[in-house]
Amino acid sequence: MRVTDLLLEEFLSYGVQKEPHKVSKPLLRRMEDGRVLTWSTEEDDYLCTLQEVFEHVSPHLGFNIELKFDDNIIYPSVNLNRALQAVLQVWIALVHLIYGLLLFI
Repeated sequence: MRVTDLLLEEFLSYGVQKEPHKVSKPLLRRMEDGRVLTWSTEEDDYLCTLQEVFEHVSPHLGFNIELKFDDNIIYPSVNLNRALQAVLQVWIALVHLIYGLLLFI
């Protein structure tokens, strides 16, 4: 299953959970040789949305957002534009919020 096939709720159910009472699904990684291994890191944190990232980091931090698509699929341009617009919509809303707050300082 691909990340792009998941609904947001399903995506957020993997790995460490925000709420300690929630049961999580394991994060797995497919290796080049086909093996599937448990994804492990020195420190674990829960998965989040792009909006949550923008809301909780310093506005002085730079971002390099890369949208990845399957190279073996020819996507209609409307699908590519929809993905880009979703990212831009979150970013623009946050920019308006930050600059709106700065005007009142």
